[in-house]
Amino acid sequence: MIAGFLLLALTLQVRGILDGEYLFCRTERGYHLSLEEYRQDTCARCYHYLPPFAFHDPESRLKYDESTGLLVEPLSNTSFEADPENATHPAYGTFQSDLFARKWIACCRAALDCCKDMLTHHYDDFRGNNGSALQCPRTWDGWQCWPDTPAGETAEGLCREHVYFMSDPPPCPKYASKQCLENGTWYVNEWNSEWTNYSSCSRIQGMRRLQYFHIITYAVSMLFLIPSLFIFVVYK
Repeated sequence: MIAGFLLLALTLQVRGILDGEYLFCRTERGYHLSLEEYRQDTCARCYHYLPPFAFHDPESRLKYDESTGLLVEPLSNTSFEADPENATHPAYGTFQSDLFARKWIACCRAALDCCKDMLTHHYDDFRGNNGSALQCPRTWDGWQCWPDTPAGETAEGLCREHVYFMSDPPPCPKYASKQCLENGTWYVNEWNSEWTNYSSCSRIQGMRRLQYFHIITYAVSMLFLIPSLFIFVVYK
């Protein structure tokens, strides 16, 4: 699957070069990376963003080297490309369970799919001389993909399965959101990093709504029960 994608992406990049433009894939750090750089960096960060409880020992997990986009074994200081297709990759020995290994694989594959989408649409836009309107650029945010979004609008994207670490995805679809500012840039948080709102992906909100529904239902039932008790006492 990945080999087929790489062939397609390389073909698109060659076509871009022939048309006078070299094509890159964008990440939430604002970097436009070549295909190979993007593949290594995004997959390494998929590993880096996993929560501490995903690992046997959070202190001995592989470290992400931002300058190289590689994963580093802390004891030996050995660097590794992030390659989930390699069954003997040292990353697999760090996971608490197969569940988190699958989350890593799914995230890496989603990142590659995002790059494929960026390359394909970028080439089509270039050929069609599109893109004159002010908009935020399509990007990978570290967890999932976002399309070109008109300035001043908020994009919504289905919460991907690999963002759920402690539970199964909810039965009803939930959506993350990403705000495109009026100046055509993605919203950044207090740490000056592009930020996506994943709070609505949580199952807690749905559970709270269900709990409130039950409380209200019980309260209404009690209100109807009081007149019934009164009538029963009066006519006894």
